[in-house]
Amino acid sequence: LYGYLSEHHSFGESEDVAADYAEELAAEMLATTLGLDFDPDNVEALSQLGHWYLVLKQTHELKALAERLHKIKARSLRLTLLLGDLEYAREQYKTALRLYSDIVGHKDLDPTVRARIHFRLGDLYEMAGEPRRAYGYYQDCATTGLDIEETREARRRVEHRSRGRG
Repeated sequence: LYGYLSEHHSFGESEDVAADYAEELAAEMLATTLGLDFDPDNVEALSQLGHWYLVLKQTHELKALAERLHKIKARSLRLTLLLGDLEYAREQYKTALRLYSDIVGHKDLDPTVRARIHFRLGDLYEMAGEPRRAYGYYQDCATTGLDIEETREARRRVEHRSRGRG
């Protein structure tokens, strides 16, 4: 027997609207777990579901959701990013590299998300044995001016490589 509890906190919504949203989200998660049809147009539900699976490291569910997302022909930016994150978590690095490369230059990316994608691309190119490309992505991440974990690590890697050449 499967089941999900869902909680939704929002600003500017009535308690009834928030409760309905939480119930719909839980129902959609349950439907996916049971292999029932799931509405691929509900970006919010898919995104929440994906992040839930990533946090809990639910490998089987990550794979099933990734397979569903691959079937969507015209994925939104948000779903493409989610699919990249799922594939990265599943260690499907070539697929994650392609997905992240497709969206890294998108004008609607949040600066924090763009920095994270640059870092991941650097990481992926480093694993692929392409240190020059990795270095370029790490530099792009490091020079964003953001103070997040990825930019700090990117700066460390850029400095390390610079010292190694010196």
